[in-house]
Amino acid sequence: MKGKLLALASIVAGVAMIPTVSAKTLTDLSTDITGDNKVYTVNSNEVTINEILTITDDVTIDLKGHTLKFTGVDHFIQISGAHTLTITDSGSNGTIKSEDYGIVATQDATVNVQGGIIDSVRSALSSNNTTGKGNFTISNGTLTTQKGPAIYMPAQGKLNISGGTINGGIALRMGDVNISGGTINATTGELDEPKDNYSWSGRVFFADALYVLAGSYTQGDDNSVKLNITGGTFNSENGKGSAIAIYDLGKVEQEATVSISGNAVLKTNATERNAYDVLSLKDIGVTAPAEGYGEKSGKTTTAISGGTFIGGLEDQYIPEGMVLGTDGKLVTPKTEETSSTEAKAEEKNPNTADAIIYSIIAVVISALGLTFAFKKLHN
Repeated sequence: MKGKLLALASIVAGVAMIPTVSAKTLTDLSTDITGDNKVYTVNSNEVTINEILTITDDVTIDLKGHTLKFTGVDHFIQISGAHTLTITDSGSNGTIKSEDYGIVATQDATVNVQGGIIDSVRSALSSNNTTGKGNFTISNGTLTTQKGPAIYMPAQGKLNISGGTINGGIALRMGDVNISGGTINATTGELDEPKDNYSWSGRVFFADALYVLAGSYTQGDDNSVKLNITGGTFNSENGKGSAIAIYDLGKVEQEATVSISGNAVLKTNATERNAYDVLSLKDIGVTAPAEGYGEKSGKTTTAISGGTFIGGLEDQYIPEGMVLGTDGKLVTPKTEETSSTEAKAEEKNPNTADAIIYSIIAVVISALGLTFAFKKLHN
């Protein structure tokens, strides 16, 4: 049969209809259109697609506990233009399973993951530096990539994460990133050595839960990266990576600003890394940089005001007046003056247990006094 996605083509043409397509391409999807809202529900246990599924409109796919399976290389979902693809799951363990990429966003498209599972060989969510911006929002669900990173952003765009689980890590070259929740786990699969792969222009499989390849290339007149982390848990348990790492490659000028605060938790079990690191070419073992690399480094600004850093944090990133506790939390240590003030306050205000005891004694004394007076009155 025709091979391309006739169902979504009907939406582009403005025609509301139930799609009829090859069973090997798209099976048993129903279309429910109300105004500008297009909702597709997966109704078969497993729907197999052997094409690129191209979306050029605002669309919601409800997995409904079923599986949308893409077979073969270069077969995945691609959303293009200033539109939003929303993934939900009104059932349980609904899955988009792909033997290649999961979902690719181009030309300022947005992918909004509100539920379900995206299980792919290559990145579950990704954009492309040559095809415009790609934006991603994750509030729930699970992304799992066999050959990390699970999210790859080589282009400008927005990444907002407030929940969900990401297995395979996040790789950025630029973008505006806000993370307030969720769990990000570094890949435990195939890994690339940073010193041997720092100049590769595509996806690299580094050991960190989140890593920025800073100063690698540009996009238009803005290649900045802004990383604002107020929550979420970042785990690197492969023994080689940081929880968050900024690789300061310095081939092109790039402003990178990093802010970590609130309830963010960064964990690593690597003995040669910290929970948070900014790494130069020298730090990763590069002695003879490739042409142009390292010439425009030093553009990363880090501001840390809170969080937990299990695995260590360099002194230069610890805020003035704070220390890293044994549990990895940033805390304000008690001074002699603070301890003296607390001691005086305790003297003036006995603790609750003491107060209760004093009250009981007072009641007993009062009762004894009344009893004595009563006996004396009747003698």
